Amino acid sequence: FTYRPIEPSHPFLQMIAELEHTRITKTEIHLRNLGEKSVYDLVESTLNIDPKKARGMMPRTHKEMKLDNDERVEKCTSLKTLTHEICNITNGNPFFIKQQIIYWIGQGLLALDENDRWVWDLDKIRESNVLGDVVSMILEKIKMLPVSTQRVLTICACIGSKVDLDLLGLLFREMHLLNDKARGNEEVEEDAISVALQETLLAYNEDRTEVAFVHDSIQSAAYSLLDPKKLAAFHLQLGRILAQNLSHETWEKHLFIVAHQLARGYKLISHRDERVVIAGRIFLRAGDKAAAAS
Repeated sequence: FTYRPIEPSHPFLQMIAELEHTRITKTEIHLRNLGEKSVYDLVESTLNIDPKKARGMMPRTHKEMKLDNDERVEKCTSLKTLTHEICNITNGNPFFIKQQIIYWIGQGLLALDENDRWVWDLDKIRESNVLGDVVSMILEKIKMLPVSTQRVLTICACIGSKVDLDLLGLLFREMHLLNDKARGNEEVEEDAISVALQETLLAYNEDRTEVAFVHDSIQSAAYSLLDPKKLAAFHLQLGRILAQNLSHETWEKHLFIVAHQLARGYKLISHRDERVVIAGRIFLRAGDKAAAAS
């Protein structure tokens, strides 16, 4: 299900606990990170490299690689060496491996030569990894995306690992109005979300009513785009938009999200009347709902 720590109250763990009292047999399979041989096979398959050619790409073979800036770099490396570098960076995590390869291709560090063969410069690859971790690498990738897509990702990161599309649309359009003095239309919204989907940062759920982060590292990277000094204000903006615009039908459905956003920025509310309304109407209702569900 997940390698991440989750609360005992999580629905999945509750379901497993209920199964313990039935005759249904359950099997737990613990998945480990990939070993170097498996990573080699994965990279070889991903880049569609002929095994014979891959084995021939040894340090004694010299090949020039033309990068975007027309710099000619002497290429002296092997697929095995590249695989070892990938393992050092990603620790064999399949998702991180994919993101690392995509990042290198985007940076021109891994490219097709004039003979349609993959070539790379290991020294430049090592220099590019001064970022130190995958979250930082994903963050740099996000920064290269359109501003509207960055806004979608930061909104999603504040809401949670998955977001209702209608909710996201409302927040995106209203935040667009606050920041760009013009209401974002559905086309702009769809384009912004589409880019995040194409870059495999977000994915639809089965019935396409929600989008979710493909990995929690992406959510962390998107959240880090926000200025820490302005985080509370951003959450408060989201909370106010939801409190003022949600219909009666969707109010109860998203009550906890509204309460959470307002709670993160509650100290910034200067008007006593607003504080009383939020505390008396939203926080109290959320508390009652949580108590009733426990």
